[in-house]
Amino acid sequence: MQAQVVRATSLVHGSKDTCDDSARTPHHRADREAKDQLPSQSGGAGDESAGRSDSAVRRSPGLVPRARHDPLIRLPAYKAADRLSVYRSVLAALQQKPGIRTTNGKDLMQRPSGAPQISPAVADEYSSWVFIPVSVHGNKSVMYRLSHAGETRFLKIVRDGWFPSAQEEAKRTIWARHYIPVPEILGFGVSDDTTWFLSNGITGDDATSERFRSDIPDLVQRLARALRQFHSMPVLECPFSFRLDDALMHARQRLVRGEIDAARDFHPEHLALAPDAAVRKLVATRPASEDLVVCHGDYCAPNILFRDSALAGFVDLGEMGTADRWRDLAVATWSVTWNFGPGYEAMFLESYGVELDEDRSQFYRLLYDVVS
Repeated sequence: MQAQVVRATSLVHGSKDTCDDSARTPHHRADREAKDQLPSQSGGAGDESAGRSDSAVRRSPGLVPRARHDPLIRLPAYKAADRLSVYRSVLAALQQKPGIRTTNGKDLMQRPSGAPQISPAVADEYSSWVFIPVSVHGNKSVMYRLSHAGETRFLKIVRDGWFPSAQEEAKRTIWARHYIPVPEILGFGVSDDTTWFLSNGITGDDATSERFRSDIPDLVQRLARALRQFHSMPVLECPFSFRLDDALMHARQRLVRGEIDAARDFHPEHLALAPDAAVRKLVATRPASEDLVVCHGDYCAPNILFRDSALAGFVDLGEMGTADRWRDLAVATWSVTWNFGPGYEAMFLESYGVELDEDRSQFYRLLYDVVS
């Protein structure tokens, strides 16, 4: 299979520094995986010290990209105002017959054990850069921080078939950047059995940073206001959906493929349910209506970055799409408890401007455990 590369040259603005998945507990899935987030400054994007020192991998013999052809798609420049045209051009570029680029076969680095292969197109272009793995999710995905001569990039690689793919995350991030601060996607593509994207980072610290611990109530309120801002994106213009029909179909497909692992994916509230019972419960308790907004899909504290007291940006948009606002509210309130302790969920909802809907909260928390 030939690799496809989309270079998003003119499309506007990564999260928690995480370690191997095996070190985390099932009831902290969002913070365990942090969905393979981009690291923030001091743990963060744009900071030369980002990433854990014990995971630094300097350029050394070990991974030798195979000589091969890598089609490289380059997008022309577009005016920022023409948002829909820009987005459609990115998708159309994937269907074009691209030109040819060949890797040089140079040694690159040693990958974390079992991690997906680096695209030869990226390995070739960034052969002189230092690659530091800053987030590893078993053999499913890895995030690298690339640095050279004071510049920084982030490379996310996801094994094919894993949800969400890096390609889908890149598309969502490109679209969202017209409305909210998110990483700038520099390119994305498909190579052998992986998808990947390359991005700039965001200068800031994720919301779990110790620097924000001195005033947790203020932080919780800022997180709620940030979610309000995220939900202000135009629903009718959003080309991505995770409405109930889509979500339940996705849940059924995961069940059929044997991809739902209760021990790995479920929080304590749901561990008594077998995967098939969890899906049946979702179908039986499906809300009768949806209050649609553009949802983040994994609105947890490590995915929101602040620069001092100001919002710096959002990361990990792979599951973004139109859905009931409680898809985010249910998980966001869960996250403030996981990260900051009990007693803040009511404050979050009050700052956001909504009253607790217990039924929807329970439904969307179970959905969160089942769908990824």
